[in-house]
Amino acid sequence: MFLEQSLFELNSENYKLLASSLDNMYTLTSINNILITSTAKTVKGCTHTLEIDGSFYVIKELVKKIDISMRLTIIHDDWQKVGDQLFPGKTDIFINEKPYPVISITVGGININKLIDTSFFIQKGYKERSW
Repeated sequence: MFLEQSLFELNSENYKLLASSLDNMYTLTSINNILITSTAKTVKGCTHTLEIDGSFYVIKELVKKIDISMRLTIIHDDWQKVGDQLFPGKTDIFINEKPYPVISITVGGININKLIDTSFFIQKGYKERSW
């Protein structure tokens, strides 16, 4: 997610590509509401959209849960070259359940040679939500 890799398996059978000649942007959107994760797990009841710029960098990824008003938005920005690869220098992650944001995270600064700690805990009174 932080390195601009899609959460779901992308293929021409399950996605359609829309091009915008005005701003050299592309939109890749799921055709149905059954998605396959990169680990081959099936997720039902969601739509998935990727916004891609003219250099084929994923700028925005959006996953919407159809039966409830929940969505995950990932925005990549400030591309930086680290070694021979480009990485987003800033990634914003928003999880919303209308009408309020539930989680908002901003990750910045790429260091590919350092271990990171992504541990977290769910505060008392909140419950885990799964997609």
